[in-house]
Amino acid sequence: MKAEYLDYRRITGQNELFLRYLYDFESVAQWYPGGPPELETLARRAEKLIRNGRKYPRHALSTSLERFNRRVGAGEAALENIQKLRDPSTVAVVTGQQVGLFGGPALAIHKALTAVSLTRRLRAVGIQAIPVFWLASDDSDYAEVASVRLLGEDGELLTLLHPPPADNGTRMVGSILLNDVSALLDELESKVVRGEFRHLVLDRLRNTYSRGRTFSEAFGAYMAALFQEQGLVLYDALTAGIKDQLTAAYETVIKKRKDIAERLQHRSQQLEQAKLNPQVQVSPEETLLFLFEGEHRYKLDFLGGRFKTRGEATREFSEDELLDLVRQDPEAVGPNVLLRPILQDLLFPTVAYVAGPAETAYFAQLSAIACYGDVEPMVFPRVGLTLIDAKTKRLFEKYHVGVEDIVNASPQDTVYRFAKDTEAGGLIRDFEALQATVEARVAEIEDQMISIDPGMAQLLRNSEAKMIYQVKKVRDRFVRNFALQSSQLARHVAFLHNSVYPEQTLQERLINFNHFLILEGPSLIGRILDAIQPFCKEHQILYVSTS
Repeated sequence: MKAEYLDYRRITGQNELFLRYLYDFESVAQWYPGGPPELETLARRAEKLIRNGRKYPRHALSTSLERFNRRVGAGEAALENIQKLRDPSTVAVVTGQQVGLFGGPALAIHKALTAVSLTRRLRAVGIQAIPVFWLASDDSDYAEVASVRLLGEDGELLTLLHPPPADNGTRMVGSILLNDVSALLDELESKVVRGEFRHLVLDRLRNTYSRGRTFSEAFGAYMAALFQEQGLVLYDALTAGIKDQLTAAYETVIKKRKDIAERLQHRSQQLEQAKLNPQVQVSPEETLLFLFEGEHRYKLDFLGGRFKTRGEATREFSEDELLDLVRQDPEAVGPNVLLRPILQDLLFPTVAYVAGPAETAYFAQLSAIACYGDVEPMVFPRVGLTLIDAKTKRLFEKYHVGVEDIVNASPQDTVYRFAKDTEAGGLIRDFEALQATVEARVAEIEDQMISIDPGMAQLLRNSEAKMIYQVKKVRDRFVRNFALQSSQLARHVAFLHNSVYPEQTLQERLINFNHFLILEGPSLIGRILDAIQPFCKEHQILYVSTS
């Protein structure tokens, strides 16, 4: 599989803290005590985890994991990995994501691929590691999971949307039952690309996203089917049933609430002084906790000396009352994004958490409070991927462009570039020559005028900007009209931008992985695993087509 690499600093809009983590680690090392993302670092950490004598709830965790993984149809490789977790010499590479419809955006799959790849490399140096995917089913942002984006036959963006539940807002998404899935799958079948493996992928989706399953169960079944051979272990935050193992951690968070909030605010100030934006905004009222009631969760704040939920039906507790609740019913509370990785490291012997750019950034904040859990979270940036199919590759060759040309241009810029190689190219170059002539003549006249009448020289300079604006305006309108008349060029530009950089964002953040499975088939997972370089700092571009 052909691979190319693109420096993240050459892609607009990247998180500055993420970029420093990748390319200037020493400048942020004080906030990432786990060390740089290198194999040697991970191996040393794994050996430390095995030697340090911490008691992980391996038996209870394995029993819970086996129950959920069997329910969603995990293969023998995953079940064997769960049994390995009982062994004190086994460590875990953990990642996770919201339980998106039909797998969500491709980045969820890329996280799992990175976790599997890292476990393989750790095993190669003698460390028994397993890959774990944490299903963030206790999240309540339904908009994050309810829709899926794919590409149609001509590269048009398709959106499929699962209808919201009546009690949307505080409902934990993993608990929501699927409905009208057949209608969504029929729509998918009628609109997606006519790839060789279309029916195989659709059959898999019908089997995994079947009516009556929850979002959590369907996502788990989908991931289990996709990673049958790789042994990906699935942890469901809603059904794990092992929060009793975290009672002491929750007690600490409640008792030390003020200290924790102050530490987080101080860390935010440190980041801001370094001209970095804190990924998570932390107020003095922060508790890091949600209150769970049935299938709903409510953010807990600390106001007026009491812990209070947000929303219309306010619940409130004194510190002692909340401590009593946690001791009697550990399932009654849950963590926010800054606390979750700490709890994860108390449950799993975690070598590293495989994270996206935003998550990598907020690990700089949570390291300020990790001491309260007596852990040292280690983050590892997931492999960033743009997958190039056969049609995209042909268009790249036709127009002599690549991924970088698309991600750093607007569709209008690309239309202009492509049009220059058509019969309209002569006129476009004439417009450029006209602009150059105007600029040159204005500069000549201004040089002569400035010593005689500086005010008029400035007026000429201002007039030049207006003239150039009008020339560009006419030129751009001409190019747009030409593209509309040349329907093939317009289609090709739309196809390339939708498939490579849809809606001005990286492909993996928007396009569903099933698009590529439809074109390339089930072997794609294994082929990508063989091709990716997890310790490479660059965004990786894979030409996945075998044709």
